[in-house]
Amino acid sequence: MDRGRDDVDTLRGLACLLLVAFRVIGDNPSNGLRLEPDHALAMSEAMAVHFRLPLFAAIAGFVYAFRPAAPGRLGGFAAGKLKRLAIPAAFAITCFWAMNTVFGGGYAVPPGQVYEIWLFAYAHFWFIQAILILFLIAAAVDVALSRRPLLAAGLMLTVSVALFLSPLAAETRVLSLGQMIYIAPFFVFGILLNRLPGALPGRIAPVIALVALGMFGWHVMDVLADPGAALERRALTSLVAGAVISAALILYRFPVAPLAWAGRYSFTIYLYHFFPILILQRVWEMAGVRPAWIGFAVGMAAGVFLPVLLHWIAVKLGWIVPRLVLGIEGRKAAGGRMPASRLPEKAGA
Repeated sequence: MDRGRDDVDTLRGLACLLLVAFRVIGDNPSNGLRLEPDHALAMSEAMAVHFRLPLFAAIAGFVYAFRPAAPGRLGGFAAGKLKRLAIPAAFAITCFWAMNTVFGGGYAVPPGQVYEIWLFAYAHFWFIQAILILFLIAAAVDVALSRRPLLAAGLMLTVSVALFLSPLAAETRVLSLGQMIYIAPFFVFGILLNRLPGALPGRIAPVIALVALGMFGWHVMDVLADPGAALERRALTSLVAGAVISAALILYRFPVAPLAWAGRYSFTIYLYHFFPILILQRVWEMAGVRPAWIGFAVGMAAGVFLPVLLHWIAVKLGWIVPRLVLGIEGRKAAGGRMPASRLPEKAGA
């Protein structure tokens, strides 16, 4: 593992574990482990709601800012993102649809409407659609304002926050536009964090950390007081909580080897973690009631390690398979991080 990348990969690994935990536990008694809202696992999932996906988006923006699109290279940047993101996402979406449709899963779609799985938000793959659009928008703005990157980030943040707080496209699923508006401020906030000049990030870090602790504590108290309460995502409090918690984690990041290892395969885990989890949930239901903590442990192991195993196998099967399944060349077997521009040799900021 390259030195200087472990701290960012640690954050990716943390985000992956939070995502897999969400899929295993479920967000209500009708899915996942089918737990009541006041179960400890269900409450722990609810406590992470304001920074699970915001952290993923903020990391992507933060890493993108190391190597943004440059004038004259916008086409190459877009083509690279399409190869890295769109091709493996289309493959994974198709496989996920086939599995659900053949075996009668909750994400089954009639063959006559199969086009919807690629054009609309579908399962967890909406994040890939949304982040791809954000990469392309950020690249276009950066090229237009190539000499003023901080201004570019500031303008994007202003627009993204305004859209986030508006009712625009709140229910729109076409190309995951509604979801894109939800994660946009966090993505751009990650870019802005990277572009803050000089010692400013270090100076504001304690303030951000203090606000983050306060927001997280407030949210935890709300969950404990009313475990089953609906959580509003596109609200000012959700925006502030997601932004400051993600920022605090980025600014105070440090390497943790097991998390960094998982973070190296973050893209692969994101694409394929739900496959084994859905299968295990079916087995779990047929086997009858079992202790939730055992189901959680088994589901977490399957959701993390089986996608990594798939990654290892795919990179050994020639150049077509890894390009199709992972969006990488077979020789790039070092990992499958959530795509963004490559980190420099040392990623400290």
